[in-house]
Amino acid sequence: MQRKLLFTRMASRSFSENMVGHLPATGPRLAPSGEAAIQPPVAQALSGIVYSVQRPVNDFGQLPLSRVTTIRAASIAMLIDVALLPGQRFDPANCVCVVVDVLRASSSIVTLLDGGAAEVMAAADIAEARRLHHLFPDSLLCGEKDAVPPPGFDYGNSPAEFARLEIAGRTVILATSNGTRILASFGDAAPVLLVGSLLNRNAVAEAAVRVAGERGLDIALVCSAAYGGSTFTLEDALGAGAIVQAALTREPALQPLDAARFACDAFSVAQRDLRAAVGSAYHARELSEAGLGEDVEYCARADVSNIAPALNREDGRLVIRAIRRP
Repeated sequence: MQRKLLFTRMASRSFSENMVGHLPATGPRLAPSGEAAIQPPVAQALSGIVYSVQRPVNDFGQLPLSRVTTIRAASIAMLIDVALLPGQRFDPANCVCVVVDVLRASSSIVTLLDGGAAEVMAAADIAEARRLHHLFPDSLLCGEKDAVPPPGFDYGNSPAEFARLEIAGRTVILATSNGTRILASFGDAAPVLLVGSLLNRNAVAEAAVRVAGERGLDIALVCSAAYGGSTFTLEDALGAGAIVQAALTREPALQPLDAARFACDAFSVAQRDLRAAVGSAYHARELSEAGLGEDVEYCARADVSNIAPALNREDGRLVIRAIRRP
């Protein structure tokens, strides 16, 4: 009975710490070897593997996603995790990172490239967007601050509006409150940086799994969140979960860590009425009250795009171009 109570307390504490982001989602929790070991319930593929000690932590104070030593396994499968807040600690240098901002930056980028835009330049803030537009005056200047287009901008950050524009061959500069800022922050940290949303969840999952397998990397879904990345957002968790689900379908050997399992399970429930689930999010209600409900409905659709936007740094610019599924 004492052992059962101790395990219950430990499990409760572990769950609560994960929910508030105190524990870095950087590797599977390791149980001690022996009869008392508790096997991690991540996936059946790990059944029978006895874990040994973890390697020393790196300079950031956390374990890289793929740095786990085992006693009875020559290798461990590729891992997939979700950072529910962008500040959650993990090692982007060992990951294909997918930034998810369902409302609305990721959805806008997917829509712009789907509509034929040659490229999207991601700006960390409004000032950088203006500077880029000065250098590239023929480009479209788009973006928002607190959901409103800044003075002098051609358009805001409305994917529903972008879907109606004739933008084939155009270069677009985009600056948003959270999404493009998060992209800029990971621009030099991750070897591969993709943009994910509900709209392109299968396409971006396919690209992430393929590239991670080719380069020996793990996969991290990074939720853009809100208010400078400090506040959890339901819609981004659902978007990340949708991509996790698609990735697991494509690569069953992929090992989801706890946050990835949580997000995937949440999406599995929400997809019964995805529009209602996304529409119930706090930021969705903010947008609807601001007269932008069309964007909420637009962004709440799954698998309507076959592109995976990929970001590269070129001459100091963060340039996003489309990888199209065959």
